[in-house]
Amino acid sequence: MTTSIRLELEETHRAPLVAEDAYCLYGWLMEQLPPAYAAYLHEEGERPFCQYLLPSREERHRAVYQWTLFSEDAVQMVAPILLNSTSFPFRSGGKQVCVRRAEKETFRFEEAVERCFTAPALPSSYQLRFLSPTTFKTENQYALFPTAGLVVKSAASRFALLDSGVTLQDEEALRQLVESARIIGYSLHTQRYSMKGAVIPGFTGWIRLAIHGPTSMKRLFWLLMCALPHTGVGIKTALGMGGCTVEESFPKTEEVFSWNR
Repeated sequence: MTTSIRLELEETHRAPLVAEDAYCLYGWLMEQLPPAYAAYLHEEGERPFCQYLLPSREERHRAVYQWTLFSEDAVQMVAPILLNSTSFPFRSGGKQVCVRRAEKETFRFEEAVERCFTAPALPSSYQLRFLSPTTFKTENQYALFPTAGLVVKSAASRFALLDSGVTLQDEEALRQLVESARIIGYSLHTQRYSMKGAVIPGFTGWIRLAIHGPTSMKRLFWLLMCALPHTGVGIKTALGMGGCTVEESFPKTEEVFSWNR
């Protein structure tokens, strides 16, 4: 089960909000946590949450701030701070945002697991949309473009953080997924992400993924795609990168289905 928190924010002086503001807000929130839990999060390799900020295109001083919490500890510690705060001060830059609306929702993966492994019709392709700057680390470098293999490996790694009742420990199955998935369309552009005094090269936009192979492999790939909007994709998803949505396409009915929040 995951817990999703969606905050609608507004900068009080109508200054524009940008994706990197998620990192500033993350820093503020860490200061509100009990010191022992904040230290635990800094020591962990994978934090039990992801978060990103999506500024409005029409009103740049407004944005949606999205958090997904993967563990009960994270829900107990982080959720009350997010839901009970009416404003967030920035440690630098002079911005001040107020919360216009807050929503909390839980998602149980049992429904997704059952659908992915029992539905008679399978998607023919998936549109993965990168909402906040995204990148992957490969050979000690940031990837300038996504590849199907990088997406699959990240999806499997992130899926392991969820309490889904499904474990992915078969290295051969993962290898086959990596080899069988492919990108069949894309529209991407460069968008860098500034944090900790560094500028990380990333991208936003979308790719369309398809997979060939036996039905069992396609169903496993389907499950990974269902989880991505909840886990984020790529690196530094706890710090504001890698926010995404996924839409499934079924060619016979031209149906589009989304597991997005």
